[in-house]
Amino acid sequence: SQTATEGETLYRSATVLVDIRGDEPTIGVAVSSEEPVERYDPTTGENFQEILSHNRADVDLSRAADGLPLLAEHDGPQVGLVRGVAVGNDGKLRGTISFGSHPDAEWIRKDMVAGIRMKVSVGYRVGDEVGERVGNSRRYKWAPLEVSSVSVPADQTVGVGRANQKTGTGEQ
Repeated sequence: SQTATEGETLYRSATVLVDIRGDEPTIGVAVSSEEPVERYDPTTGENFQEILSHNRADVDLSRAADGLPLLAEHDGPQVGLVRGVAVGNDGKLRGTISFGSHPDAEWIRKDMVAGIRMKVSVGYRVGDEVGERVGNSRRYKWAPLEVSSVSVPADQTVGVGRANQKTGTGEQ
């Protein structure tokens, strides 16, 4: 458990969906959701459930305008870019992965296509708390900074394999 201190980067995880079109796969990814994640507040000594608001007005996508870096683990090298980052009608942050020329990019892409590397995590910064606290839940505005291919995510509801599921609104 952790809580954000001013300027600290936090992480959440997801699962990825591979959609093969033509010779090269396009890999859609659900990057984040409103799934609560347990954090610790050192000022009060209490654990709480952190919820990242996915109301479009509460997600600062200014750093995602030209894509978010895709890293091999949070401290790893950049292996690609997540483009077209937006909050879907289902309330999940989604994008499409493009891979770069880093030597690790190809094996990560192949493992995603094969269904082996299915988890991703988003690095983010929290902003102001929004709304009233309900129980031990706190809801925040936030800004995504990067997406990482990881083995153990915090949020099991998103990632490779989750990006192109029907949302009931016609959006994929």
